[in-house]
Amino acid sequence: MEARKRRGFLIETLLAAENEARQIINAAKAGKMDKLKQARNEAEKEIAKYQAKMDLDFQRKVAKGSGDLDANMRLLEQKTQAKISALTAEADLKSHGLANMLVKGVIYVRV
Repeated sequence: MEARKRRGFLIETLLAAENEARQIINAAKAGKMDKLKQARNEAEKEIAKYQAKMDLDFQRKVAKGSGDLDANMRLLEQKTQAKISALTAEADLKSHGLANMLVKGVIYVRV
């Protein structure tokens, strides 16, 4: 009888230890999940801050760039007109020489 009581006590002790281990494991899992949630929330906050900073920088650059747009267009038009004038002058010079070459070619025919 004593052995039976002892086995019953040992089984109860083993079951209690198993329950305690289960509770410890569940508490550890819950703690891990809490830490993961907290880390995710902190990361989301960091991402939101970074995104807001990048958006603000972008808006500043857009505002700065749009102010310079008119100045850039005027500069581009000036450069374009200067290039057109240079090419027209060069064409005028070369066309005179080309016309002379064609006239000589027509007048002096090789036989």
